[in-house]
Amino acid sequence: MGEQTEGSSPSAVAPVRPWQRPGPERTLHLSRNNSLLGSLVLTNATSTAVQVNLYPGVAPGPLEDLGVWFSIGRGRESSFGLSFGMPWGVALGYDVAAR
Repeated sequence: MGEQTEGSSPSAVAPVRPWQRPGPERTLHLSRNNSLLGSLVLTNATSTAVQVNLYPGVAPGPLEDLGVWFSIGRGRESSFGLSFGMPWGVALGYDVAAR
């Protein structure tokens, strides 16, 4: 919780929530032949708690140009989407509200 100074009332102190504090970020990157395949990010520094990316080129065959991503926010809202690595990079996403 926030600090209280002498002479101040408890209601004048705003609590500091864990996700409001800059915190450590833990990241795992997967690569093959110097090509990034995927990543996992766990952080306290933003409103996103967990983010997972699988980049185009990971899946074999006809799905080779397809990538997927997923994230979970501090309020349990989530986002997910697809990315395509054809001649140009294109991504589509959808946000899901927390219930």
